[in-house]
Amino acid sequence: MHGHFKDSGILIRLSDMPDQEGTLWIGSWLATNNTFYEFEVLTNQASTKIIEVESWLEVDPEISAHKKGIGKTPAYIALELLSEHG
Repeated sequence: MHGHFKDSGILIRLSDMPDQEGTLWIGSWLATNNTFYEFEVLTNQASTKIIEVESWLEVDPEISAHKKGIGKTPAYIALELLSEHG
């Protein structure tokens, strides 16, 4: 999708919601070029076919190794994982 393949990044977050036409998938993706995206994709009921890409936006999440109360942010951890597999 949008020039990305399933093995060319890391899925950071994914959730789904039932929709009249199928299932709406909402999530975050980190591409191998260290670009973060947030997306919403509508699939059929069986989640085997994409009906519509409702949004695919480049975002700038907070990246910190020492955030008060949580330590490493999810974006920081995703970048660490990507560098280990890159």
